[in-house]
Amino acid sequence: AIIIIFMLIIILIISFKKPKSESELFIENFKYTISENEVYIVSANSEISEITVPETVNINRKKYTVTKILDNAFADNSFLIKIILPNSITSIGDKAFKNCTKLSSIIIPEKCNFIGKNAFYNCISAQEINYNSTCDVVKTPLSGEIFNNVGKENAVKIIFGKDVKNIPSYLFATIKSEDAINIDSIDFKTDKCLQIGEGSFINAKIK
Repeated sequence: AIIIIFMLIIILIISFKKPKSESELFIENFKYTISENEVYIVSANSEISEITVPETVNINRKKYTVTKILDNAFADNSFLIKIILPNSITSIGDKAFKNCTKLSSIIIPEKCNFIGKNAFYNCISAQEINYNSTCDVVKTPLSGEIFNNVGKENAVKIIFGKDVKNIPSYLFATIKSEDAINIDSIDFKTDKCLQIGEGSFINAKIK
């Protein structure tokens, strides 16, 4: 009888829906997931026009570094006009800012070594892209497709920061010409030896 009761308890425990992971939590305007000493942004308040992503957050008296913006984290935010990203960000996921149609400027931080597909898809109001990554290698999709439709309303100015060493392959490339980024001007602030990767500007429209 004891064995039967024990088995019934096990079955009941398994049948219950698993509780929400304790590794995910909300702090101010962001939902984070914890990974060792780092936190990643899962999503954010979609009704705020200006957002500053913190470099660190304190959770239970422990400091965590904000290092990644995960896939779709800010996608379809029609309110977002301005966002400031800390240099601690190393990764911007697929479709992270997709359809942020009012976003006026785009920043790629110094430590960013990965930019996902369609990360800034349809950010049609962007006026500036500040590319500041100083990493030797920045992984991008082989098809490009990062800045599709950027600058549709107004041609965008691209600024390469003073410590930029290279322009990654396919950074501003698109597969279809109708999806191309519309570039007004390119400003090189860097005095480093700049290496331009393969296909960096395929189909890009440059004035």
